[in-house]
Amino acid sequence: MEQATPVKPGTAPPATTLLPLPLTPSPDLPISLPQPPRRYNLPKKLHLRASKAFDAVYAARTRESRGPLTIYAMPNGLPHGRLGMSVGRKVGTAVRRNRIRRLVRESFRLMQHDFPAGYDLVVVVRPHRPLGLADYQRLLSGAVVKLHNVWRKRVPVVPPTPAPPDPAPHANAGAAALVPFPGIPGEG
Repeated sequence: MEQATPVKPGTAPPATTLLPLPLTPSPDLPISLPQPPRRYNLPKKLHLRASKAFDAVYAARTRESRGPLTIYAMPNGLPHGRLGMSVGRKVGTAVRRNRIRRLVRESFRLMQHDFPAGYDLVVVVRPHRPLGLADYQRLLSGAVVKLHNVWRKRVPVVPPTPAPPDPAPHANAGAAALVPFPGIPGEG
């Protein structure tokens, strides 16, 4: 048989002697449910690639210019936003264009949870020297908030109306099935 080791004064008791926590919540402590972790990845479903998608966003004619960026936006009805970019040759060499693309994409990736959900964004870049990541984040967030306010005024958010209560399924529930259809010969 195992002998119990004595607990020395000033040390913690063994784990088996700890009392379990109460199962009922204390009224003094607020209850907060664990939130799912935010994922800061940028999968393909968050990219706009098809020319029809770009054309639809351009056709919405809602844009905001901030510094060297012009951002077009349109609600997409999805629980997440999507990003498309247009960086022309006038912006500079391929190295410069790709650096700007990477910085704008990274800004969107890091701030996607801070943006209002459900917008397709197309970022058009005008010629400029590449800025820092924080500058692109500031430009992008300011423009997206402004575009969200424009769309909120244009398409007001209507809260869902509750469905009317169903009538009680007692007295007249089977009555409709007993009434013959008036247009069928030999019935009724």
